[in-house]
Amino acid sequence: PIINDHFKVTYNLDGARVAMLRLDPTEAKYIKLKNIKISIDGEENHSYDIVHYHEQEGEWTYIYSLDPFLLVRFDDLKEIEQGNYNLYVRARSGGYEAKEVLSNMLYRNIVSKFQIDKKGYQFKTNYYLKTIPIELFVRDEGLISNKNTPTKDNMINQYQDIKLENGNLVISGSSFNVGGDYSKNAKVERKIVFEDTKTFKRSTYDLGYIDNGEYKITLLVPDNKDKTRAWFSNKIDISNLEKGTYAIYIHTIANVDDASELNDIFARSINSKMTINGKNYSLKVNKDQRFRIELVVE
Repeated sequence: PIINDHFKVTYNLDGARVAMLRLDPTEAKYIKLKNIKISIDGEENHSYDIVHYHEQEGEWTYIYSLDPFLLVRFDDLKEIEQGNYNLYVRARSGGYEAKEVLSNMLYRNIVSKFQIDKKGYQFKTNYYLKTIPIELFVRDEGLISNKNTPTKDNMINQYQDIKLENGNLVISGSSFNVGGDYSKNAKVERKIVFEDTKTFKRSTYDLGYIDNGEYKITLLVPDNKDKTRAWFSNKIDISNLEKGTYAIYIHTIANVDDASELNDIFARSINSKMTINGKNYSLKVNKDQRFRIELVVE
């Protein structure tokens, strides 16, 4: 929740441990959190130093917690530059230092999406890494979808077939959320979004749905929702895209409204390439970025 422009995450404390973290912007490409109070059994005798480094500078951020029971408060989240972040806390006491990933190993509920003015923020658990870090996504023009979802599960976007052909991206696959109703009677809207990984400029195209997917989608833990229209198959004219590297997002709207990167945890090789309007197009899997599919135009 947002309280007087402050951001707060609460983990069921039960009076155990509380950490108050205040965010102050600093110069250059990093932000340092200061004025931190750690209260353990009523004693405030621990000092901590927390630093955020921007991903575009080549270094990720991580947040460390003494244990999973933390309350985090940011005084001016609006000052964080747009980008993708991991978080860590560096704790120092008596000449010793500790640093660790802030993870969601216990699969807890976390604040997901919110907006300050028109700027969008999302905290998201990355289940693709063994450390299961919580990542922060910040966009100046807002998130693709600012709606929170009914479950802790991330959106599932995967392709069945993908290739570049005659100026088009030809793609088929599925996109859905746990708890989403994609039955033949459901109103389903779906778009594909290409976001420049440096400027975060977006190009959006209609993707739609089909009623005859490759197979019936079933979940390990059933949500009793039909996933017929989770499937899509279309070709998108991308001949006018500017040069750059693009992350590919799928935005699906039904009873659940969500958007997430198209990824491939199997990291299959995508050999399809094309040249159009003097530009070379190719696709790749970025294993360092949640196995997301990226479109390269050069």
